[in-house]
Amino acid sequence: MLAKKEACPEVILLDINMPGMDGFELCTEFEKHPECYGYTKIFILTSSLREEDKINALHHKSVAGFVDKPLSDNHIAEIIEKVG
Repeated sequence: MLAKKEACPEVILLDINMPGMDGFELCTEFEKHPECYGYTKIFILTSSLREEDKINALHHKSVAGFVDKPLSDNHIAEIIEKVG
């Protein structure tokens, strides 16, 4: 999406552990694209219990929140509230 300069999504639910590029690397790359950065809200969705993962995620200015799996109705409501 970033390479093709397609329309920016309003929300991205992003897992930390992905093949090829992890979630933190994607956040770093995403923040290099001002056309989406600032508009799109990224929520890290993960089963990681590591506190350092949460700290690392929240150091990225593009990350609006950190959500534990499994995704619940309460999590969705919190995301909607943050997005507005």
